[in-house]
Amino acid sequence: MKIAILGSDREALDAYQYFTELGVHVKLFGEFNPSMDLSGVSHKNVKIARVHKRFIAPSHRFESRSRMADTFRVVFNVNATSEIERQKLENPEIFEKLGEDVLESLKNSIESFEDFDFVCFSNELYRPNAMGAANVCALNEKTLRNDERLTYHSEHQSCLDAIKQARNLCLVGSGRENLRLLNELKDVYLEDLTKTIQLVTSEEIPFDGIDLKDKELIDGFRDLLSKDREQFNSEVTEFEKKIMEWRSLEPHIKAKTPAPAEPKPRLMIYNSAVVSSVDKLLDREGLFVTIEGSELLGGAEQLKTLACDRICVDQGLYLDTEKIRGLDHNEEGFYSLIDMSLDEIKEDMLKYFSKQN
Repeated sequence: MKIAILGSDREALDAYQYFTELGVHVKLFGEFNPSMDLSGVSHKNVKIARVHKRFIAPSHRFESRSRMADTFRVVFNVNATSEIERQKLENPEIFEKLGEDVLESLKNSIESFEDFDFVCFSNELYRPNAMGAANVCALNEKTLRNDERLTYHSEHQSCLDAIKQARNLCLVGSGRENLRLLNELKDVYLEDLTKTIQLVTSEEIPFDGIDLKDKELIDGFRDLLSKDREQFNSEVTEFEKKIMEWRSLEPHIKAKTPAPAEPKPRLMIYNSAVVSSVDKLLDREGLFVTIEGSELLGGAEQLKTLACDRICVDQGLYLDTEKIRGLDHNEEGFYSLIDMSLDEIKEDMLKYFSKQN
């Protein structure tokens, strides 16, 4: 039995380890972060082009067999540059006879494939939803998509150090990666009283749709809210004390002494709201997120523009159907690591072996 796992995230690595420990032949495909330790892992650092059955079309049905009689073909793009450079060093006399134009053409990305009995997939076939209403792009979002201050879903982890350094952070969406990010930012945020976090979600209750298996992350978020409230209440108490002292000053001294600044909440949650636009201004630093709230979402009508240094978006994922056009809508042996547990996938795979027996 051969299993392909299409992904470069934690779910894919967990699946690789799970099936490898069962003694199965497994290979991992994905675009991996250079910092990832993949020693001992059978993998290809490639971009997935498409997945289809080796012979049969999506509509094909056998009279007495399932579609699992045919294997899956995983097609991927291979960057030939490194291989060409290696061969150039090993056989310089051959490459001297080739013109530069020919050498450059050989370096173009080429397609290759491998066949498997089963395919499991995570982020290599999923794409992050946009930040706007209905999970489509907000105004100007496409223009800013390549801005390094804007990250989506699993991209947060590769930019975690930069995100931790942001003074004013805006999180859009209450998906798992944003919940995980808040847990990782908790200590840094609570220690630095100059930092602010703004969370925008269309839900009435943030992270209400998170799976119960992520209870630890939910508890961490609640702890963040509780400690942030304690800090704010402490600042309010200190402010009330100082304002009373200021008011008791002699008039001539009071006139020369500025009033104490009233504390402002550092963690703001805008629930029942959606992002309508995101902007970058020529005369001001940072990014600007315009949000709209509605009673249709269970909240109050509101229209605000939020200033921030970075934006972290997680409104869930959608399946890139263009890459799986060659598969049936409910293809057997093709498993989402997002929607199914590893135990569920294993049990489903075993059904096909019991059929053969």
